[in-house]
Amino acid sequence: MRKKLAEALVLASVITVISGCSDTTADITDNYSESNEESSIEENSIEENSVEENVTESSDEGTSNNIDEVFSDEDGTIDNQSEVSEEGDTTMNANTDLSKVTADVAFNLLHNVDLEEQNVLISPSSIMLALGMTMNGAKGQTLDEMQNFFCKDMSLDDYNQAMYEEITRLKSSESCTWNVADSIWINGDMELSEDFAGTVSDKYYGDVFSSLFDNSTVSEMNQWVNNNTSGMIKKIVESLPADSQMILLNALSFEGKWEESYSDIDIYEDDEFTAFDGTVQSVTMIHDSVNSYVECGNSIGFTLDYEGGDYAFMALLPFDGITPSELINELSGEDFINAFNSRTDEKVNIRFPEFTNEYDTDISEALKKLGIETAFTTDADFSGFFGSNEGLFIDSVLHKTHIEVDREGTRAAAVTGAVVLGTALDMEEKCVILNRPFVYAIVDNTSGMPIFIGVVNSVD
Repeated sequence: MRKKLAEALVLASVITVISGCSDTTADITDNYSESNEESSIEENSIEENSVEENVTESSDEGTSNNIDEVFSDEDGTIDNQSEVSEEGDTTMNANTDLSKVTADVAFNLLHNVDLEEQNVLISPSSIMLALGMTMNGAKGQTLDEMQNFFCKDMSLDDYNQAMYEEITRLKSSESCTWNVADSIWINGDMELSEDFAGTVSDKYYGDVFSSLFDNSTVSEMNQWVNNNTSGMIKKIVESLPADSQMILLNALSFEGKWEESYSDIDIYEDDEFTAFDGTVQSVTMIHDSVNSYVECGNSIGFTLDYEGGDYAFMALLPFDGITPSELINELSGEDFINAFNSRTDEKVNIRFPEFTNEYDTDISEALKKLGIETAFTTDADFSGFFGSNEGLFIDSVLHKTHIEVDREGTRAAAVTGAVVLGTALDMEEKCVILNRPFVYAIVDNTSGMPIFIGVVNSVD
């Protein structure tokens, strides 16, 4: 019997470049190329046993001379359990609110992304952390539009608190390893407003760095990303536009093991997967049976727990004749959470393929369609950053992801960049065989919140 590792390394970085009003378009390119640059900045991390601290100490040495750190600081239905905070109050309601909002953000974005043919993976949590920081610098209509989408019925203060509690929850996990890191990079000697800096530090554990933006700054930002994504993401930018004033970065990583073990007999090296275009691909399939069956809209599926049972891999197989795109477009965030929370302990035989996917997109147009319009125009008001309106606006929001699922486990990575200018089966038993396009997610078992969610249309 060989231990079945599920190393789900979820890596997410968000970059927000703040620039003045200009026709210049940011030349930002994310990639996964190798980088041999030496670390030249201080890496500040949230230690698992000190997440209550408002300010974190730098953990790495060798900060570049041209970077000044100016501010530093987780009936058969399977029941979910609430958490209790250190103050003794239940946090289930707050977690549930955040979970609903996160699921809504995920599906609203997916409804506005091309899900046909290509493989897609997004991290709503990464996007919400990055743009959550950005939202705290917005005022007026700019804030209203962002808040209407990201906060729903929560106030901005409640949203910030929810982000803080989620970071604290992730970082305090004993069975899985999480890393959440946020940073802000300021061009020159501009000073953040006290309120904004305090929120970034207290609620997002954000570090703030100041320097004149040049090629060395780009190297240092990329090194920060490399350090905070366990080396899976080497670079997030190639260059910065001349009118960049500020960059906000988020990194999110998750590493876990499957709760159960596989034997070698569960691995089928020469199985088949029928891709979206009809091509029959040779794949390696993992065969198993689990007691967690899901029905969601026009699909059936299963969940597979990571060690400790706090998080799970969830897969949905659309009915014959239904594509993953059609399935997702008929579902809401609430539908997803309800299906997850209504999963039963019925035995289900499963097969899922080993696969490796990468995906990148600019979600700016999707955000505009979803009501966040002013932030992308010269009418934007981001005066909350520095205490005065410097004519700053968002140019683009870049998102790139990477995932590997195999017999040893799962490795997943996401980079989000918001650029601101200025075998035989018993057929009487339930079976879910992922041998054609399917939907999957990495989910919080407590609430059903999808931290990552994606579509596999092809395994090659």
